[in-house]
Amino acid sequence: MTTTPSWWAKLQLGGLRAVCVSLIALHSIANRQRMSHQNGIVARGRVRIVDDLAIPDTEFFRPGREFPCRLRHASVSFMDDAGMFVRGASLKFADADLDSPLDILMNGGTTAPFWNMWTFAQFMYARVRGGRAHVIPYFRNNPRCFHNVVIALRLRPTSFTQLHYYSQTPFEFRARDDRLRYCKFRLLPEDRGPETGIPGEDDLRTPWFQEAKPGETLPPNYLKDEFRQRVTNGGATYHLEIQLHDWHEGDDRAVVLNSLYAWDEIAHPWMPLATVHIDAIHDSDPYGLRCVFPISNHPECIRLIEPLSIHDPPSLEYLRVGGALAHKARLLGTRLLGPPQPVPDVRPAATYPDEAASKITADDVYMAARLPQHERDRSRRRIRTQLLEQARSLYQFAPDDGLPAHAREVPADEEFSADKNRRMLWDVVATVAELGVGVVEQDIDPSRSLKAYDDLFDDATVPLPSVSARCASDEEFGRQRLDGVNPFVLRRCSVLPDNFPVDQATVAALLPSGQDLATLRDAGRLYLLDLAILDGIVAAPGRFLCAPMCLFHVDAQSRLMPLAIQLGQSPTAGPIFTPLDDPWLWRTAKAHVQCADAQVQECVSHLLRTHMVMETIAVATHRQLSIAHPLHQLLVPHCRFTLAINRAARDKMLAPGGPIDNTMGVGRDGALALCAKAWKDWSFAQYDLRADLAARGVDDPKLLPGYHYRDDALEVWDAIAEFAGAVLRQFYRGDADVAADSELQAWVRELADFKIGNFRGLADVGGGLASLDRLARVATTIVFVATAEHSSTNNGQYDMYGYIPNVPGALFAPPPRTKAALSEQSLVEAMPPPATAAEQIGMVHLLSEPTKQPLGRYAPDFFAGNPEIAPIVERFDAALHDIARQIDARNAQLAVPYTYLHPAFLYSSIEI
Repeated sequence: MTTTPSWWAKLQLGGLRAVCVSLIALHSIANRQRMSHQNGIVARGRVRIVDDLAIPDTEFFRPGREFPCRLRHASVSFMDDAGMFVRGASLKFADADLDSPLDILMNGGTTAPFWNMWTFAQFMYARVRGGRAHVIPYFRNNPRCFHNVVIALRLRPTSFTQLHYYSQTPFEFRARDDRLRYCKFRLLPEDRGPETGIPGEDDLRTPWFQEAKPGETLPPNYLKDEFRQRVTNGGATYHLEIQLHDWHEGDDRAVVLNSLYAWDEIAHPWMPLATVHIDAIHDSDPYGLRCVFPISNHPECIRLIEPLSIHDPPSLEYLRVGGALAHKARLLGTRLLGPPQPVPDVRPAATYPDEAASKITADDVYMAARLPQHERDRSRRRIRTQLLEQARSLYQFAPDDGLPAHAREVPADEEFSADKNRRMLWDVVATVAELGVGVVEQDIDPSRSLKAYDDLFDDATVPLPSVSARCASDEEFGRQRLDGVNPFVLRRCSVLPDNFPVDQATVAALLPSGQDLATLRDAGRLYLLDLAILDGIVAAPGRFLCAPMCLFHVDAQSRLMPLAIQLGQSPTAGPIFTPLDDPWLWRTAKAHVQCADAQVQECVSHLLRTHMVMETIAVATHRQLSIAHPLHQLLVPHCRFTLAINRAARDKMLAPGGPIDNTMGVGRDGALALCAKAWKDWSFAQYDLRADLAARGVDDPKLLPGYHYRDDALEVWDAIAEFAGAVLRQFYRGDADVAADSELQAWVRELADFKIGNFRGLADVGGGLASLDRLARVATTIVFVATAEHSSTNNGQYDMYGYIPNVPGALFAPPPRTKAALSEQSLVEAMPPPATAAEQIGMVHLLSEPTKQPLGRYAPDFFAGNPEIAPIVERFDAALHDIARQIDARNAQLAVPYTYLHPAFLYSSIEI
């Protein structure tokens, strides 16, 4: 993990902080007020660290230790206690205006309305310009921020002491053991009871209007007056609690340190830290005009986190460190212009200079998810219909071409981002530049060998895949059937096919004493790889292709080992090859299997089953599910950039003379023919992971150990199923809601219509979906295909195909038809020439680009209108982290780690 900012990032951090602090300072001079939290009251008391302290040992937080303290309660905005806004609590571990060993700034709500210096600057600029109309565009661009504000708003609470306050942004926590941890704080009422002042749904539809409502009877200072009275009559007591996150390798800094997201309270339980008792109002400065709470006041065990850029979450605290200048400016303004006027006891007449904003509701920032039959607002129903009509004009299916339906054109919202385009272009440029040197060197070398392919690589830019050291072994050949990029084909062999006449005599010498084929078969330890789908597919001119069959067994060391290979679907195609044959003959036979498997992987497992199918789903989702539909909001993040990458595949990758045409044995025409052949027999039911594993007889870890794709896929599938089901159950009360959902049923019908989506195996009898369980399985399947299934067949392409002797994309000599011995030179002559090899390496290097947005990391606008979804997302993220830790522990024991389904590397959509 990078922990030091670049010089350019430091320049941006310093520059933007200077601008923000200067603006705040100018505001402070003119108004003699804080930029926010102006309306407050300060009291004094003591903080006592609890006796039964459960956190790691530190010098500062010692059981029973006491500190004098100051506590300032304030309203974040508006000089009126009765409005609908966020309240805050700032705690100083000293009875002083400035210095203290620890200051903690807390606000209502577990999360913040901005998450880094850049978003704070945007928010501040909108506020400085004045009026709601300027703040609304900020929230429209950052709906998660708006959601965080809405859930923190409180209207007419009974007391400052009956609210919950959170530090929101994490700090580094260093105990005596020096382990890297992060912490957050919260302040709770003495009884830890629920908060008062939760606004009603009608109030939250126009949250821009936070002033006291017309006709409000509570005095403008009622909260401060109540707090003063409470403290005078015996004091107020609070509980200060702490939350810790132990940093693990693979944790996502952009999530863990982000104030947009609360930490899961199951994985990060709140622990008692201190009791705060307040017993006196600070009468010499009751409003806290001189009292400040610098975030730079902290002990050695609590540290600020160095930001990496203005977009890095810790940059928010870096900005707050500059608050001392604003404090000095406020004091200067007070000396020059006198103290600010206190909040009057009589509320002035309400004025709304930007009354036009009253017509803007929360749904103008986001469309809160809701089922169509549950829409009660006529205007929302009208907008919903209009948006669907607009989407259908943008998302249209192209004419049928015998493959899954795809978009006629890619709408602007589906195009790659500028950053994505830059990364892809740089990958191509850097890879081509490096590989070009190796190609020239090989072209002038008259005696190529398999080892010569190593010279194409440079560890700095295009590293030599580690498989280069293993690919000649039979163990690696078997391992790739399980943990390679096409782990979907192997099946248990209960009956040897008639067209693959392997007998005991052929393989007897390869089996342990006392074992025969029948024994292995009956024990469930005999497995078959049958690439029959390639039979009849014509190879590109000058290239050779077969539809091989391979027999494997699980040996005494629990390894999947090859026994026999037939390079065709008929015994007349040639002899059955075994590891007992001439070494180069056997390796040549394996090379033809590897090449054939690559055609199936690239065209069927990868292109058809993930890219093409997900494009059909993406287009139908936009056409039939409005943006207010919960299934739309659930699925669309998993369709990100899919239309754009598929258009690039059609226009470039699959173009005549493109990479597929040049590097694959089937060429462009054969690739499309292979996809079309597989599509004829395709069914949505094939994606049922457990049913597929059982149907292939590979579901038992005891019979087939080392199948890490299976093990990890099941874990990820279950996590997705729990997540998707929990989301949908927030909106569907049961099967009746599913049946009554007109948009959902239209979506299913369009996908199932043989003239449009032609999705067989999706709809229930009758043409729609009939139950909530069925809908949850469909949603789980789609998310799994877009994330885990695609990642499992995509992410390892460079590992497998980046080294040509391991998997040649095409072979330029026919498969052997006799048992005559072969040489390394004969295999080299069948391999792709240097220029073709370089193009294959460049293609798979690009396709293996690491994701920048792994599964579980959702954009701020994900279900922004439905705060009840946030805890579900947090549980999903925690489940993925648990899976990651299990995989890390397992991989530490493996000679070849399996990482393609590690949650840190799972694409959240098909974008490459």
